[in-house]
Amino acid sequence: MADESAEQESDEGMSRRNALKIGVFTAAGAAVGGALGFFGGTASRQPTIDSLSARLLDYERINKLPPLSQTVSMFNWSLYTNYGLLDTFEKKFKLTMTYDETAETQDDFRTKLKLNNPDGFDLMVVTGYAVQEAITAGLLEKLNHDYIPNVGLLDPDYATPWDPAHDYSLPYLWGTTGIGWNPALAAFPAGETAIHSFNQIFDTTAGSFLRLNAGNVTIQADRDEALAAAAIYNGRSINDLSPAALSEIESTLIAAKPYLSEFADATRYFDGLSTGEFVASHAWSGDVLFVRETANPDVTYTIPDEGAVIWTDNYVIPKNAPHKDTAMVFINYMWEASNAAVLAMFRNYMIANKLALQGGTKSQAAWTSDEEPFGMILPHVWSLPDINLSAAPLFGNPTDPRALKLQVTQARTDQQNQDLASLWERVQAA
Repeated sequence: MADESAEQESDEGMSRRNALKIGVFTAAGAAVGGALGFFGGTASRQPTIDSLSARLLDYERINKLPPLSQTVSMFNWSLYTNYGLLDTFEKKFKLTMTYDETAETQDDFRTKLKLNNPDGFDLMVVTGYAVQEAITAGLLEKLNHDYIPNVGLLDPDYATPWDPAHDYSLPYLWGTTGIGWNPALAAFPAGETAIHSFNQIFDTTAGSFLRLNAGNVTIQADRDEALAAAAIYNGRSINDLSPAALSEIESTLIAAKPYLSEFADATRYFDGLSTGEFVASHAWSGDVLFVRETANPDVTYTIPDEGAVIWTDNYVIPKNAPHKDTAMVFINYMWEASNAAVLAMFRNYMIANKLALQGGTKSQAAWTSDEEPFGMILPHVWSLPDINLSAAPLFGNPTDPRALKLQVTQARTDQQNQDLASLWERVQAA
């Protein structure tokens, strides 16, 4: 490992030596103040002492970096970062990041974790329920919050039931899984003018949307997402794994399959929606909105009337990560409010960083007095199709009834995952 020296610059542009000087003088000042207070001084000194002590702790946390490795590696979903942030991290910490974005399904992560991280990745980005599965199986390293002080920016109202104390994970991005579609290309049955329901990508009756657009519709290649969509279409909970529910889901997917173009991963439906090859795709929200913003402005995104999956992807460090301390420094860097905001705006997903989303006292005051947008997210992002709906649970009091129908996938047992894998194999073979 290449140890960054004790003179390494912090985010405040301050060396550890200077921080230590401040710490010494702050501690000395606190001691003197305490003595004065004891010998007849006023109690009004105590808030100042507390403030200085808190400041000292902040400096200590900012500068308490571990020895950094020369390299760090990350395994992530495709189309899911801002490369400028990675470049800046490399420059700031004088190291090299190896970034692999070939993951397309949750099983890509499950497989690597269960094989004890054979590729030696330092970081992965895993969805909440699969994080809980990995924690239960002992496949993740614990996080040292001393190396991730920005964990304090996590909105306390943002629930992470898969890891409530963030011992093993910290949110990356979150969004929904709905339908991306092109109004300029879609053919609709009489009386319909827009996508609004999962019925439109699963109903196989003559004259249905799926039949009218046969060969130009896709369903997610991710097993868990495809099964969840079929469950919602059938009016079931996505966590109902009863034999009756699974039989119904399997029949639904097999019936729809002849009229689909394919079960498409993000790379495929991104290209297909961009070029007009696909008319409608069951897809992750940010991917569709990224197509809309960068490639094809006709494309839009809809959360169906029946609801959809809402998910949170998380930074995790797999067991046997060779550079786990440097990985934690990267997580802290990405959790700086400005970096979190850049990532969210670039990929059109949401975050759980309260400072980035809502700002501090000055930002809130400007909003109250002049209605100046608060936080760091550009107003344009909030206006993207159905992104406000996906954000509703964070801010509370959703007015759109679909927000109350969003469902979160729960962790599965090994046996349940084996059963689901067998079901998925039968669908693929049909």
